[in-house]
Amino acid sequence: LLKLTFVILSMAGIPPLAGFWGKYFILLEAMKASLYILTLICIISSVVNGYVYIKLIKNIWFDDIIYFSPTDPICDSFVIQGTPYVFIKILHGIFTNILVFFIFLVPSMLTFCKVFVFEFAIERFTVATIFKSASA
Repeated sequence: LLKLTFVILSMAGIPPLAGFWGKYFILLEAMKASLYILTLICIISSVVNGYVYIKLIKNIWFDDIIYFSPTDPICDSFVIQGTPYVFIKILHGIFTNILVFFIFLVPSMLTFCKVFVFEFAIERFTVATIFKSASA
């Protein structure tokens, strides 16, 4: 259980574990690139996920183990209570991915395409002009 706890704390981004340093350097570079909205979204996502991870650790270490069979009525209540939470987490992941895609990746891809296409076109035009003038 101790190893699992450290893995969960690392995923939550608790310092000095590896998950913290990964998030720290990514957010630091996002701030340097003036991507403040993306940084804020990532911080809010980390706080929400951190709450979930801390709650999971609390359940692992401090709550009593409950044994029940799948036919008990309590199973239905767990499913009913857990379903909205799972739905919200799925929407949260989709929403975050869409925002990251449109805020961060699309402008980068457009910049790359613009630079690549224009530089390639200028290079081809220059080479074609050289060959035409050499053959004439």
